[in-house]
Amino acid sequence: MFIFDLLRTTYTYCRVKLISLNLFNSRSTDPTKLYHEILSTRLFILLFGVSLIILTTYTSFSPRMTTENIQSPSLSDYEQLQKQYSDTLQCLCAKMSIPYYRFTNIEASFHQVCSSYFTSQEWIDFLLKNGDRNLWPMDVRTSLSAMWYLIAILCDHSVQFFYHAFLEFEVSFIISSTVLSEERIHINIQEAVKEIQQTASNSFLLPLTTIQQITQINGIMAGTLINYDISESKQPLESFEDVQVIANKYLRNGSTNNCSCLDRESCPMPGGIYLYDVWATDGFFDLNILVPNATFPGLVVDCLPLQMTFASSLECFYNQTCLDTLLSTYSTMFDVEILNQSLPSRFPLTTSIDSIVRELFVENFHIQASYNSYFNACAPVHCSYNRARRFNSIYIITTLIALYGGLNAAFYIITPYLIDLLLFVKERIFRRDRPQRDENVKIHTLLCQWFHRLTVFIIVLNLFDNYSDDPFDILRGRISTWLYVTLLTTTMTFITVFTMNASYWTTVTIYSPSEKQYEALYQQYPDTIRCPCTSISNPYESFVQVTLRQHQVCESYFIQPWWYESFDSSLNSSIFISSYFRTLSMLCDITKTTLDDAIRQFSSTTFVSSHVRQKQFIVLQTDQLFSVLKSSVITEFNTIIALINEVLHTNQYISGRQTNILLKKLFSNDSNQARIIATT
Repeated sequence: MFIFDLLRTTYTYCRVKLISLNLFNSRSTDPTKLYHEILSTRLFILLFGVSLIILTTYTSFSPRMTTENIQSPSLSDYEQLQKQYSDTLQCLCAKMSIPYYRFTNIEASFHQVCSSYFTSQEWIDFLLKNGDRNLWPMDVRTSLSAMWYLIAILCDHSVQFFYHAFLEFEVSFIISSTVLSEERIHINIQEAVKEIQQTASNSFLLPLTTIQQITQINGIMAGTLINYDISESKQPLESFEDVQVIANKYLRNGSTNNCSCLDRESCPMPGGIYLYDVWATDGFFDLNILVPNATFPGLVVDCLPLQMTFASSLECFYNQTCLDTLLSTYSTMFDVEILNQSLPSRFPLTTSIDSIVRELFVENFHIQASYNSYFNACAPVHCSYNRARRFNSIYIITTLIALYGGLNAAFYIITPYLIDLLLFVKERIFRRDRPQRDENVKIHTLLCQWFHRLTVFIIVLNLFDNYSDDPFDILRGRISTWLYVTLLTTTMTFITVFTMNASYWTTVTIYSPSEKQYEALYQQYPDTIRCPCTSISNPYESFVQVTLRQHQVCESYFIQPWWYESFDSSLNSSIFISSYFRTLSMLCDITKTTLDDAIRQFSSTTFVSSHVRQKQFIVLQTDQLFSVLKSSVITEFNTIIALINEVLHTNQYISGRQTNILLKKLFSNDSNQARIIATT
């Protein structure tokens, strides 16, 4: 019973206290005023409580983005964070540039022909020594040894070019200030490997193409005599005969036009064997009459051994029957194993050797990239990511404390006026029969009362009230309040005026600005603006476009085949004119290929900067870099052309046009021997 009585007493006491609670106690004895103050207290508690509930609920359930940091994360930490926060995760690397060899290993497998017996010196010597030398010039056996010799050389140099190119790749760097994802690393490696392979292929093919075209244009005689032949004419009463170089002409099967290597870039013919005796044709070969005894799939005979090599395929050397047919025409037999068709290859059997060479004989790459090694080389210092959190108790308490004072002061001031307004509205609603004049008087009276209460509130305001009834203490508290408010207002006025007129530094952050925003900000703050880049290394091709425009002659009809092939080859002057325009065409093609390759290399070059650079700086640096590249390419190209020209002159190769030397057959008086000499 005692406990129940105690609880009942406590409840009664609390109820009375709550009912009579007056937070706006003015110590007045007026019952109406006390009633208004108690109502104001209850409204204040209601508004304040509802506001706190709403703020607490909103603060608890609204997501709040927070930045989390992890120091020296491990690979497992990074992978876990990457799965959850891939959009905002950033891990700063201790090293921004990491060489590829630290985490990448690349191996390549080459076409089986490069390791076959067909590229051995024994096979090449057999083809050269055991063939019947009295062969028709278009017989495939005249050029077969040269073809395989070239394939062997191309294989060796392709392997060297490949390993040299990828040695440069391994010592190159991947540049990034943040950890790249494993997928991004593999994409970067694939792109870099593709670029290196393309560069190596172009660097390998350009000299070959240049040499071939210069050789063709200069009319260099091939030792196979497929493009030019020699005829003799006896001079009366002379001890020598004139030796004439004649350009072979071929009337190919199904064609009505002769094809001559003198005025044509190429005269491809099916590779076949001619097992009948050679007779004099004065350099004209009608392939409608001279029918081969057998042709070999994939083999093509052309003006130069290099052209034959590029135009042919290895199809016959995958077929035992085809190879046996070919070997049966030689005076001795040679045991050689055919190429294996069952081995996996990305090159079909009918693929031209030119296409295989362009791929540097590479079948496939084996790229081994260790992401663990890359991560350790990067050695991230810390990782940061944004995380949406709810029900953060510290944030909720901090927010409520920050808003408590403002809500308390606001409700404390407006609540009494709200009560007066509500009572006034209530009185008007329940007294509709009151005359209009009385209502106007009532509104006027209410406004006067509010003004009077505000005036009295200001006069009796006492921030230093010690609840004393001593008139002197009350007066001192009010004077102190007036002085406090005056000093505070004056001080705040001075501070506001000073702050508005004073200059001070502040950091303004704009996320994901547009180009126009950056340019506008740069115009206003050129010395302090700084915009960090998401990617610190970007290829020039992502923001620079280079367009090549050659001299108009390279776009004219003068370099078209129909133009320079239309001259009458029987006239010496026409031959030189035709050669002139063919040379122009060749130089236009080679220079365009060279410059296109240089532009591609420039476009793949990376521009490295941790922050956005101004447009004028980008333009200036790009112009300087491209000028240096253009100058080096021009110098290198001129050096190669000059070197090839010097090699041709120094080795005294015979031109089929006989523009550099004349051949004569000199007889010895002491014997029946004769020899061919060259005269300038």
